[in-house]
Amino acid sequence: MYEQHFHWPPFGSIELICGSMFSGKTEELLRRIRRAEIARRKLQIFKPQIDNRYGLERVASHNGIAREDVV
Repeated sequence: MYEQHFHWPPFGSIELICGSMFSGKTEELLRRIRRAEIARRKLQIFKPQIDNRYGLERVASHNGIAREDVV
């Protein structure tokens, strides 16, 4: 007998990075994104519409590191 195991809905997680201003939150986010890409993990990045400092589809840190394609 052939048995299949399905996990539905697929397991996932939401991670929150918090801290004071200039504490490295965005750098940590970008570091985690890079690690997930290396591991070929699926991920989505969301940003509030009110945050338009670096464009609507871009996350950028104060030290100039940036990431495009944000939902």
